[in-house]
Amino acid sequence: MNYEDFVITDFLDIRFQKAFKKYFKELGIEVKDWDRLFNEINEDKNTRAIVRMKNDDIVVKII
Repeated sequence: MNYEDFVITDFLDIRFQKAFKKYFKELGIEVKDWDRLFNEINEDKNTRAIVRMKNDDIVVKII
């Protein structure tokens, strides 16, 4: 399988948001204010994530 990796530094990036929401849904975690959550993550300028994608197949790694 050929996946493409994206280093995410802006957590308002739709690829990250889509993956994060999918992950939380799988865990059964409900978030009332996604915008607030993503803005809070964005406040830490040292946080990075890798989003690995192939079509709709998404894997996220926070580094």
